[in-house]
This record gives sequence, structure tokens and C-alpha cells, in this order.
Amino acid sequence: MARDGPVTIDELTRWVRSATRRCTELERLALAVKVGQQLNEMGDRLVGEFVDEARKAGASWALIGAQIGVTKQAAHQRHEARRRRRTFGIRRAGRDRGGANEAFGRFTAAARRCLELAQAEAQGLDHHYVGTEHLLLGVVSEPTGVGGTVLRGATVTADGVRGQIVRIIGRGNEGPAGAIPFTPRSKRALEIAVREAGRAGHDAVGTGWLAVGILTDRQGVSVQALQGLGVDSGAVTEGLREVLRQQRDV
Repeated sequence: MARDGPVTIDELTRWVRSATRRCTELERLALAVKVGQQLNEMGDRLVGEFVDEARKAGASWALIGAQIGVTKQAAHQRHEARRRRRTFGIRRAGRDRGGANEAFGRFTAAARRCLELAQAEAQGLDHHYVGTEHLLLGVVSEPTGVGGTVLRGATVTADGVRGQIVRIIGRGNEGPAGAIPFTPRSKRALEIAVREAGRAGHDAVGTGWLAVGILTDRQGVSVQALQGLGVDSGAVTEGLREVLRQQRDV
């Protein structure tokens, strides 16, 4: 029988069962979740490798986006976030002691992509910091997560949020030359996301809880941006919580 890929679900299942022979069912489930997250990260890196090859071969972002099932803008944003990871990477920030950075290891692959996209958006606007508004842009731009799905369902778009950020703050004069720091408000948003996920009994922090953390601070630019779009941030937050009560966050 032909294989669908280098590894099959049966092989993964056998490996998890073998590695947890003396464990409880919940411990086995925890390992399965960890393996799933690692596979998501590997899949993202695998796709990125061949996106780079396609670009070098002259493929347009429209054609690449069509192959991976996203818009050309989303494909380009993913590429830029990946390209900047070495300069502004979440992994490097995660080595700092204290604050929200220690929790990055609990974030799902999709949530970490949101943080990378937020950094890319900040640089694209020539901002020298990552605020809650950039985090919001990252969540809306990430196509697979709960957070972006709920926000887009409330008619929130990346272009709309970006336009509101420019209206409220404006663009910077010159792009940042080094690592872009998180503002105290954005760090607090990440801490709230971790705390709220824990209270709900979720081991991993996905894009849904990330969005909840971002929108908790009513004075943040993220909430002001939604107000400018005519969107009730409180209603969006309740919608997120309702969805997260019914399904696992990603």
C-alpha cells in the first residue's frame, strides 16, 4: 500500500503508546498534544522551505498562496514573519527571564505565528515596538487559529485594523534596526492570555486566548482600533470565550 507521507498516523499512534506504556491515559494524551504541536511546527518549516524555493524559481505570491490555500497577502506575510524570525524571533525573546517571555513555550504553533506576524506588521509600519494593536493584526492575519476565525466572523480584517492603527498612531519615520521589544501593555496581554487559558484548564495557549488577552485592556490601541471599525470588543471577547468553552484552542 502506498504511503501518504514519510510518517503515518498509525506509526505516530504506536509511538505514543509505546512511549507511555506505564503512564495514565491523561499523561498519554499530554504527550500526544505535545507531538501534535511539534508536527505543526515542523509542517510550517517544511512549507516555508519550499516557499523559498518557489520564490527563487520566480513563482508569484498569488500562485504560492493558491497552492497553500491562502491569499497572496497572507502568503507574503508568512514568508516575511519567517524571514525575520532570526532577527526578531520569539525563541530569542523566550530566553529572557521573567514576564510573558517565559510563557512562550506554552503557546501553540499558530499563536507563535501570530507573534511573528505582529513583529512583521510593526516593522512594516516603521514602529519600534510591538503593541496590542500589532498583536491584534497578527491574530487577524493568522488563517488557521480560533482567534482570527472569530475576529473575521465579526467583520474584522487585517486591512481594516491596519488602517485604524495608521489613523490612531500614524506610521513611523524609519524602520527599526534591531530587535523590536514588546510594550508593557502587550506583555500584559500575553500574561493574561496564559492566565486565562490556565483558568479554563487549557495547557496550551492558542490564538483564541491570545485574542482574549489582547482585548482585555480597554485602553489599548487594539480596542480603539475595533471601536473605529464599529466592532464591540466586549462582544468579541464573549464570543471567543464561548467558542473556547466548546473546542480546543489553536
